[in-house]
Amino acid sequence: MSLLSKPLVCLLSGFSLEILNLNNNNQQNVSFSPESVVHSEIVNVGKFKEVLQGFISGLKLKEGKGLLLLSSGLVFANEIIIAGKDIEEETKKILSSVPINSNNISFISLHNKKVLQILAANRKLYETVLEVLTQNNIEVEYVVPISVFTNRENSQSLTIQDAKKILKQKKILKQYNFLQESTKDESETDNLSNQDDLIPDDEEQKSSLKQIIFLIISLLLLAGMAGYFLLWSEIIPSPWFKKSNTPSPTPTATTKLTPISTTKPTVSAEEIIDDKSAIKIQILNGSGIAGQAGQISTLLEDAGYENITTGNTDETEDRTTILYNKLLSKKLLDDITDLIKDDFPDPTIKEATDSSEFDVLITTGQF
Repeated sequence: MSLLSKPLVCLLSGFSLEILNLNNNNQQNVSFSPESVVHSEIVNVGKFKEVLQGFISGLKLKEGKGLLLLSSGLVFANEIIIAGKDIEEETKKILSSVPINSNNISFISLHNKKVLQILAANRKLYETVLEVLTQNNIEVEYVVPISVFTNRENSQSLTIQDAKKILKQKKILKQYNFLQESTKDESETDNLSNQDDLIPDDEEQKSSLKQIIFLIISLLLLAGMAGYFLLWSEIIPSPWFKKSNTPSPTPTATTKLTPISTTKPTVSAEEIIDDKSAIKIQILNGSGIAGQAGQISTLLEDAGYENITTGNTDETEDRTTILYNKLLSKKLLDDITDLIKDDFPDPTIKEATDSSEFDVLITTGQF
């Protein structure tokens, strides 16, 4: 049996399954009847499998790999600030509010010291689709929310070009893959101690690196001081390091000293901010698409920005905006804009007219 040269991309929603075959650029879908699926819950498993089997087998697919994307309507996402809070308790609270049978909840927990992000989906729904795809020789490697891919041409639909771009984003596919989460029964769902921290804690890594560098420098200084003392005290003889026994000559004339000015140069009260570690950045998710604030935070932290807070805002924006302090250097403003422009192109850039505790305020938009 010949193999698919490119993976099959499938988009699952609460009312349909769409399949994009990138080998022939063919795009087809099937709708679910209320007799099989209602409000993203399977009400008749037999009927649901029958519809899927008839549709997929009719495509006469070749053996190959596959990717299953979950529409935004199937994924319940929540992102909160967790500074000083218990991650396990906050995760339980979020999961208890998800309108899915607790036995069927599959979730991904992403967090660092500042932000906790939970994405939950109906395991029973997507696993039934995986079962039928497997029966038709399609092995699905990733089950990922489509909302985490922000550079699509049209947020309301999935095009062949979108599918090709998504397949190239291996890092996101691995990070948000529901198949990485092991199956749990109801008693195991309450125990979150084994959840992986999928967002690397950059601050902790940087702090450890600084401590190591400081320790190395301290040891070198101590070694240098000890060596200098041994040479100066002639405990270790050295032909090029000897004390001078020549007495100091007696001065024969009085030297006139010129007074040294104690006046310090005037420093401007407003200095240009040109230090990544000195600026404060706030990122607000204004698009309604889960994970955008955390996505930008990760980009900036990887580039060396340290003082970052994230959150959500009810004021939905059409376009991503960057509001900056007038004292922020153009170099840092251009750097921040370049870091996010691939995922948030052509952001609106404005100078802040009012004072704020933040030097940069980024609000994500629909595009």
